[in-house]
Amino acid sequence: MPFMKVGVIMVEPMSTEKRKLLCKNMATNLPTLIAKADLSQDDLADRLGFSRQTISAIENGKREMQWSTFTAIVLFFSKDKE
Repeated sequence: MPFMKVGVIMVEPMSTEKRKLLCKNMATNLPTLIAKADLSQDDLADRLGFSRQTISAIENGKREMQWSTFTAIVLFFSKDKE
């Protein structure tokens, strides 16, 4: 795959397979992340603009996590606590 220049950083595009693996791992670990943050599914869903049913379906493997959902969750859990 060719590299893309982002600012002054060269970034290699991520494969679809790698994205799917990251999403699957996030779905597996989502209940732990939610619990460690002392949140409920409702809390996380409200803060990210999703429904609780979406979060539940992802956790239970009834719905595949989308890349946009993955990135929203990563950004949410990586921000400083306010």
